Amino acid sequence: RLDYIQGEVQVKRLLRDRPCPVIVTCRRKIDGGRWEHTEEARRTLDIPPNAFVVGSIGALTRNKGFSTLIEAVRGLDALTVIIGDGEERKRLEASADTNVVLKDYVTDAAKYLAAFDVFVIPSRKEGLPYVLLEAGHARLPVVATRVGGIPEIVQDDSSGTLIEPGDGSKLSQAIERYRTDRSLAQQHGSTLEAMVRRLNG
Repeated sequence: RLDYIQGEVQVKRLLRDRPCPVIVTCRRKIDGGRWEHTEEARRTLDIPPNAFVVGSIGALTRNKGFSTLIEAVRGLDALTVIIGDGEERKRLEASADTNVVLKDYVTDAAKYLAAFDVFVIPSRKEGLPYVLLEAGHARLPVVATRVGGIPEIVQDDSSGTLIEPGDGSKLSQAIERYRTDRSLAQQHGSTLEAMVRRLNG
């Protein structure tokens, strides 16, 4: 029994030594008709229209690695917006600089992806996060950790940037690279979108 979404390679590795004659990969389709425009999304989230915005969405738990993200953006010329709730909220708020904003969980949070310039998944542990596919559909450049099924979707320096979990220095460098090279950010976002569209059928 699999208790959370796994990547295809991860599942095959898990079942390698178990009797399982057939493995069927089922991928949930992305609903592309509900994204807000950048101006609307930023207005709703109370984000300055001209800011460079680093975004992330997820439960505020230790395994999601948001403490690494908060440390990584310290001193960067960027606004970081994290949408979610969880037991780590107070600790994360206490450690965050003024350039980090923690927003409460909102229904259908992915429709606000248009407010972001780059999307970060700093998880320590992960399966195959659905929000990664949504970020790809929104044509965002993604910086994500090399865990779980993420490397099946994000190809390093092609459709995004992969880093090791907990490596705040590399995460900071990757974010800054996208901030200063908008052409590269657009290229990686477009490549990821094309991959997600192929998976989406």
